[in-house]
Amino acid sequence: MEPINQEIKINVDPNALKQKGNDALKAEKYDQAISLYQEALKVSQNYSKYLFKTTEEQNQLLSVLNLNLAVCYFHKNELDKSLSLCDQALEYNPTYLKAHYRKALIFEKVNKLAEAFELVKKLLTIEKSNPDCLKLKVFLSPRLRVLSAKPFRSHLRKGSESQ
Repeated sequence: MEPINQEIKINVDPNALKQKGNDALKAEKYDQAISLYQEALKVSQNYSKYLFKTTEEQNQLLSVLNLNLAVCYFHKNELDKSLSLCDQALEYNPTYLKAHYRKALIFEKVNKLAEAFELVKKLLTIEKSNPDCLKLKVFLSPRLRVLSAKPFRSHLRKGSESQ
């Protein structure tokens, strides 16, 4: 009896699907991009032992695909889904700066400015000259100061409010 050949040929390349998704994303065809990225995720997860030499290689692609999906949902204004996908990307790659940055953008958009600012500060400790993070920090700083300022009435002495 001859041994069974364990080699399986995969006809779908997750990187090719990712590239098609990137093209759709650039064309602002978000639903099409979502479909392509989801298919790439499915292929990557179902055939991982045939597609990737290392777990790190697989995790790298899975983190990118999840973040790309997060970007699509961000543009569709589905921010909870986008945030969840950022977290999934970070599960595969905890040091993925773009995923942290995207989370900061989501926090800013839903007016969680303190959370956004903390993430940006953290990112700038890792990559001090990141232009996107620097711009977001400059944008957030004055908004945070306004929010943290005490209301005018709190500066008045007790009893000075009455006339």
